[in-house]
Amino acid sequence: CALPLAQARPDLPAELLSLSSPALVFSACKRSERNDGVIIRFWNIGGAVEPTELRWGLPYSRCERVELSEEPSAKPAPRELAPGHFALQVQPYEIVTLKLSDN
Repeated sequence: CALPLAQARPDLPAELLSLSSPALVFSACKRSERNDGVIIRFWNIGGAVEPTELRWGLPYSRCERVELSEEPSAKPAPRELAPGHFALQVQPYEIVTLKLSDN
């Protein structure tokens, strides 16, 4: 699953977001309610645990799991593999909400 950006501006990445697992469906990308980051949401349409890698095309240094309400989640944060590149496990039919931010 990938969310491509129009290539009208060469200073922007080709993709804003990509998920490595085809069983994950991207459902939302929006500014957080507190204007302190970006919220992305996707869900696992399959009945198996899906390991996935998320690539984010813009410079955010922090990725954390949050609840639908955007409050912090008790679930573990995605593991950072490189700047803008994170790994996580998604449970069967789970809706994942992540907050990307600079702080």
